[in-house]
Amino acid sequence: MYCGQCGALLANDDAAFCGACGARRAAPSEAARYVASSGDPPAPEQDADAALPPFAGGRIDWTLRDVLFGSLWFLAFFLVIPIPFVAPFLAFGDDSPQYMSAALFAGAASEVALIGIAVWFTFRKYGGSWARLGFRTPTWSTVGYAAAAVAAAFALAAVYGVLIEIFDIDALRSQRDDQLPREVLDSGALLAIAGVVVIGFAPVCEEIFFRGFILPGMVKAWGVTIGIALSGLVFSTAHIGPAWHKTLIPIFIIGAVFGAAYYRSGNIFTTILAHALFNAISFAALAAGDADEQAALGAARELLAGAMGR
Repeated sequence: MYCGQCGALLANDDAAFCGACGARRAAPSEAARYVASSGDPPAPEQDADAALPPFAGGRIDWTLRDVLFGSLWFLAFFLVIPIPFVAPFLAFGDDSPQYMSAALFAGAASEVALIGIAVWFTFRKYGGSWARLGFRTPTWSTVGYAAAAVAAAFALAAVYGVLIEIFDIDALRSQRDDQLPREVLDSGALLAIAGVVVIGFAPVCEEIFFRGFILPGMVKAWGVTIGIALSGLVFSTAHIGPAWHKTLIPIFIIGAVFGAAYYRSGNIFTTILAHALFNAISFAALAAGDADEQAALGAARELLAGAMGR
């Protein structure tokens, strides 16, 4: 007997789940049993959860308790653990290239730690493989969902920016210095390091954690709509920095858009690609120095701010 999700040979025909990908196995229908007993090839088994999105192969074992402890580890890796590694560089000054470089490298290491947290509280704890976190072979629909997510994120960011202008809410207007310290913007080397973190590390690590791990756990507990909304709020809260009043709403919107894209596609590569494209476009505009006049990039720049300096 082979798994209908990943094709792996099942060691035990009575197993409820595939040991390789974690997909649920449903009992064959009565008609299938009859055909099988007659010696003819059995009809494909129909999974009772086929209508669900393919989060974790249709199976989500981790609970809100796991999500809570995973979130606490997130806080530790971003707020506490880096302190002894970064603090010595304060001797050069908190605006020095040495300190900025150390903070950027610590941020990259913390991003990678997100993958470890997601892995530990999902398939390492409950069995299965990387498919539990949404890793599936990319298809053209993966690219299509990613493109739609990027377009929707920028469109909603534009609407948000326009509303700020219409109601003249100066406190919510994003400035270039809100996103990255002036010392980073004025240094080619530091800006290059920041680009690697924002475009190379953040999309992969954050999507695995927030969409692959956090979102399914919340969808399991509260349903699709509330789960997507709350996971977007967690994503936004995780990016809060000094300009938190400017970041909370726009990053929530972006997190919800990416959550909806993952829900529809069931493939983590969808949101990794969308996040990378979003960050790349936003970072290019920020580095060019003309993003202040582009309302559609306001929320994008806030997302970069959170990725760079929580």
